[in-house]
Amino acid sequence: MIVFDNVSLSVTESSNTLPLNENQIEANINLSSIDILKNVSFNVGKGEIVLLLGQSGCGKTSILRIISSLIPNFYEGKVTGNIEILGRKTLDYAKPDEIGYVMQNPKNQFFVSGIAEEMVFTAQNLGLPKSEILNRMDQSLDALNARFLLDKGLVRKLSLGEKQKVAILETMIANPKIILLDEPSSNLDFSEVLKLKEQIIRWKKAGQTVIIAEHRLYYLWDIADKAFLFEKGTLLKNLNKGDLTKLTPKEISQFGLRSISETDNDPTLLLDYFKNKQQITLSDKDYIVINNFSTKWHKHDFCIEQISFLPQKINAIVAPNGTGKSMLLECLSGLYKFKADITEKGVKVKIKDFVKNNFLVFQDPNYQLSQVTALDEVLISFSREEHDKFDAKTLEQKAITILEDLNLKNQIYNHPLSLSGGQKQRLLLACAIASKKNMLLDEPTSGLDANSMNYLSKQLRSMIAKYNITIIIVSHDVEFIKACADTITNLELKI
Repeated sequence: MIVFDNVSLSVTESSNTLPLNENQIEANINLSSIDILKNVSFNVGKGEIVLLLGQSGCGKTSILRIISSLIPNFYEGKVTGNIEILGRKTLDYAKPDEIGYVMQNPKNQFFVSGIAEEMVFTAQNLGLPKSEILNRMDQSLDALNARFLLDKGLVRKLSLGEKQKVAILETMIANPKIILLDEPSSNLDFSEVLKLKEQIIRWKKAGQTVIIAEHRLYYLWDIADKAFLFEKGTLLKNLNKGDLTKLTPKEISQFGLRSISETDNDPTLLLDYFKNKQQITLSDKDYIVINNFSTKWHKHDFCIEQISFLPQKINAIVAPNGTGKSMLLECLSGLYKFKADITEKGVKVKIKDFVKNNFLVFQDPNYQLSQVTALDEVLISFSREEHDKFDAKTLEQKAITILEDLNLKNQIYNHPLSLSGGQKQRLLLACAIASKKNMLLDEPTSGLDANSMNYLSKQLRSMIAKYNITIIIVSHDVEFIKACADTITNLELKI
């Protein structure tokens, strides 16, 4: 069904980097061709579930884009080697009933504002009868228990996890022969991930091929037929079903992969985990306490009676999709007005003074990146006092040091929007560090591999000690929360 034979992909670096000044020229930036994939060969059969594994930036998304014909028809790239998909070359455009693609960032594939209209958009463009479209829509909504999404009306009212679910439903309704999923669980809560697993099994039983680029593996490992492990654009391991079942947890960790244990990723066990971890009892005067929090979101009231955080610690918030976690962080950063009584270590604090000391890193980093290079993003994040205190060259070196500490040394002069999802997240962390403010992190491990997740955990711990800041995180990533958080709050209210 899919054959890659010595396939390579290269792009010109000039499309990803913009040398704008003398410092960049002195950095000896090479504007020649960059190899994204190198002599990749594999076969995928009908009805197989295939995993694409590897660290961020190793080429997984590029594989999906080639299969879907987005490369080279939409994204730039020179493809060499022999490719055959559904009996023909993939460089032709693929129809949506042949290949369906759920992107890592679902908003990149949405065309209309209404939720129901978006779900059926692809099927409508296939020219299917209305009765058939409505029948498929009903079946898909029931399969994922997702009828509640229709009540929200507009796509913009959805959380990113809910948008991801809409993208999955749209693909289900189109019913393609090949389904491509790029980090499909990155913004889904635990229960939704398990529903997605059941749907993937149904696709397989129907003879549909599913190829998944994913870091969170606990819901896929036991149902996968094959796994291709990539490293820097090279196919390092071609693992069949037997190979997957024989791998030990130690070997999985050595490959830089995340835990495959469902128990390790079950959020219902987190509260007990933190009760056992917490050895001392603290009073309200030790916390940042927010009482009687209230705001409005699309004419809906969103209220929290009380929520508290430990200063100079990492505080995690967990809750299902659509609960209001992101809305809470956006309010605490000053993006939206809210009412609340706030005390820090027993002292009352004005809302305006509280929010001005918080730096929000969005769930979707594309909303925050506005500069021409990664370095520029960090430079504009320094306070006015920092700019007055240091000369331009000193401040630039401070910014470069921060970027290097977050493993972004090779991205300093690249355009921020050319970075991978994980790299964009780390770039915004660099901006937060430069601001010297408390950090509000919305799903910071979305798109991060195991090594990057562990690295980020260590970086956040060191930031607490080095910069004396408070960090508040909302996340579905149980592994990450266990690795770095000091406190946990289960937010159960819904907007």
